[in-house]
Amino acid sequence: MVSGMAGVGKSALAVRCADGLRAEFPDGQLFLNLRGATPGLAPLTAHAALTALLLGLGTAPGAIPEDAGGAAALLRTALAGTRTLLVLDDAADPAQVRPLLPATPGCAVLVTGRTPMHTLDHALHLRLDALSERDSIALVERTAGRSTADRSVVAIEQADLARLVRLCGRLPLALRIAGARLAARRTLPVRGLVGRLEEPADRLDELELDDLSIRQSLALTHDSLRASTRRPDLRAADALAAIGAIDLPDYSAPLLSAVLRITPAQAGAALDRLVEVALLDEPRPDRYAPHDLVRDYARELVPDPAERTRHVRAALEWYRCLSFRISLALDPGTQQDDHLPPVDTSEPLDKDEALAVGDADFNNLLALVDQLAAAPWATAAEVSPLVRVLLPYMQVRQRTESFRMYELVHRLALRDGNRTTQVFALNGMAHVHYLSGRNLLALELIDQCLPLADEPRLHRRMLSNRGLLLTDLGRAEEAMPCLEEALDQAVRAGDEHGEVMTLSALGNLVEAGDPHRALAYHRRSVEIGQRCGLGYAVAVGFTNMGFAHLRLDDPAEALHHFVLATENHSSASPDVHPEGWRGRAEALRRLGRLKEALALVHDLLAWTSSRRSNVSTGMIEHTHGLILQDLGRPAEARAVWESTLSRFDSADHKVVGELRDLLAAG
Repeated sequence: MVSGMAGVGKSALAVRCADGLRAEFPDGQLFLNLRGATPGLAPLTAHAALTALLLGLGTAPGAIPEDAGGAAALLRTALAGTRTLLVLDDAADPAQVRPLLPATPGCAVLVTGRTPMHTLDHALHLRLDALSERDSIALVERTAGRSTADRSVVAIEQADLARLVRLCGRLPLALRIAGARLAARRTLPVRGLVGRLEEPADRLDELELDDLSIRQSLALTHDSLRASTRRPDLRAADALAAIGAIDLPDYSAPLLSAVLRITPAQAGAALDRLVEVALLDEPRPDRYAPHDLVRDYARELVPDPAERTRHVRAALEWYRCLSFRISLALDPGTQQDDHLPPVDTSEPLDKDEALAVGDADFNNLLALVDQLAAAPWATAAEVSPLVRVLLPYMQVRQRTESFRMYELVHRLALRDGNRTTQVFALNGMAHVHYLSGRNLLALELIDQCLPLADEPRLHRRMLSNRGLLLTDLGRAEEAMPCLEEALDQAVRAGDEHGEVMTLSALGNLVEAGDPHRALAYHRRSVEIGQRCGLGYAVAVGFTNMGFAHLRLDDPAEALHHFVLATENHSSASPDVHPEGWRGRAEALRRLGRLKEALALVHDLLAWTSSRRSNVSTGMIEHTHGLILQDLGRPAEARAVWESTLSRFDSADHKVVGELRDLLAAG
């Protein structure tokens, strides 16, 4: 039995053969397409299929019984004692196949179909993947008639052919159509057809020629679900339409449950059914994704803009609630924002779950915001809460892809004239530049924020951020007045969170010239953070105190504070606060405990493996090289620093200068 990959071919194979797959069939072969001679027709009835097979065996038309049961008995009699291969192509379901099966040994049956038929007894079931790129290109070449006529032309077009077969999903039907189109127009270059297929809105129209049609093939499978009397089939048809409407990279049962207003179990069964009929794949457990051609078809299933909007709004609401739960697990203090509508928090996540959920759905969130930014009905006031509530996750994971998300929110805010949201988006974009070591670009964006920040709280935050960036750029004389003004405003407003973070920034500013003064600032920030229950701020304060003690050449006291930062505060995991752990490794290095320092750095690099282009990872690798150098492994140290510098060469962060100095020193 062979069933169809993405519903546009047969990708599962079941073979009933009493004598094994290598049996010979001296009595011949019978082939029957169970959907009839013309694609698009309804599946053949049992009697029509039996009649076709009996006629193929030489039975006179008048001798064929008019009822299916009698015709099936006659077929079994005709095949008894023979060695015949029966090929049943494009079977609809097991009920259509069973009456056609021989009753005695000696014959074999090869069944192809779009859906697995595991209820057929004594069958070998195979699910076939798409063709390889090489085989796909060969199929297009043969169909187009260009494989031997002019090898030089084929060689020139190899890159275009590779792109063509990727656009066809390496699916045989799509490849046959593409090849036939090239054959029909001998002067049409492969690149010309590729250009037409690259536009999603036109792709299905282009993959149609004579009686071959990807759209029609997909419609056969979808229509069979829609015409079914089984609820799981009907829900599966609805699910495919919803998938086309919300148009995200992948899908989960909880998301489809919210969009379709059914239970998660019902949504899961619908998605599983779509996998069974090869309209979806399951690339990883409980995550489902359509092939691009299925995605194109699914987009056509909800032509009503109002219905599409309802589906997208339901997805937006579900993701806003999910993002709130992620944020609540990672940093409850960030949710003290009266601009965020209330959501149900009856199913709290722990931190590991929150990070895993965020990782699984981040690309969907980015795609959803991208889609909303282009929707005429969406407003900045609707979209920005979704992104704002994601801040703790994006800060922990340091996702530089979030720049696009902030950029889209900024576009909406400009369109709506929403100054507060403009500040939020510009500040978010600046933060991504900061994470990548591009402080000058970040400073330009913060300078755009300041005149827009009408709310005192926002204005304080922008002043503090400006001071922080100026500090990293070595412009201390400009940084000091910004930070002092921000601190004064925070104290007068009773904004303890703002006060804590500005004290930390002031301590970092003065550390190089006066480490003792820096310690005083950091002690104040820790005291306020402890009093207010700001765990992350306390961890940052202890970390900063550790670096101040390193500046005072007191690595033992520094290690004590780094341990406080990394072990006594639940928010200070390596994912959340890598600087505290890096400081711990640096203190161990200076104490001569090199093996411990190296082991810790290796763990840190494993934890931050997904953030290779971020400054925090660059700083860890900087320390990694120093440890290797102290261990007498200078060549390895140099290789680490060169690799790090190659990723940050365009940055203006201080780590870039330090790496260059280390390499120059040999």
